[in-house]
Amino acid sequence: MLEAGTRARLSITEDHLAVIKALVLPPDGHEGAALFLCGWSAVQTDPWNGKPSIRFVSREIVPISPEDIVESSDVHITVRTASLARTLKRARNEQLVVGYIHSHPNGPARFSAQDDGHEPYMAELARNRNGINTPFLSLLV
Repeated sequence: MLEAGTRARLSITEDHLAVIKALVLPPDGHEGAALFLCGWSAVQTDPWNGKPSIRFVSREIVPISPEDIVESSDVHITVRTASLARTLKRARNEQLVVGYIHSHPNGPARFSAQDDGHEPYMAELARNRNGINTPFLSLLV
C-alpha cells in the first residue's frame, strides 16, 4: 500500500482525541495504551507536490482489554496481543487500518528503546494476519 516517498497523514477527530487522552493518560500517572481503527484514502500524485500521498482518518478508538495489560508503570506498559489480534480481524473484515497509541506521561517525547523493540512485532502481526501490504500505525502521546 505504501511506496517509498509516500507522504502519510493522520487525522483524528476531536471526540476521538478526548477518548485517547482518557485511555492513555490515566490518573495514576502510569503509561496507558489503546488501539484505533482508521479509514484511508490514497492518491498516486498529490496535486501540491506531485508525490504519492495517503491519509488515514480515525474511525474508532478501541480500548485494550484490562486482562491484556500485563503491567504498567510511569515508565512502561506491557500488553498482550489478544486485543490487537481481535482488532486486526475486524479491520480486515471492514477494510480498515489498525493503530497502536500509548503514552509516556513522565518519559521522553519520543519512542523509547522498548517501543522500538516491541512495536515492529505488532506490525509483523498485522502483516501476517491481514496481508503483507497492511500498514500499522503507531502514535505516542
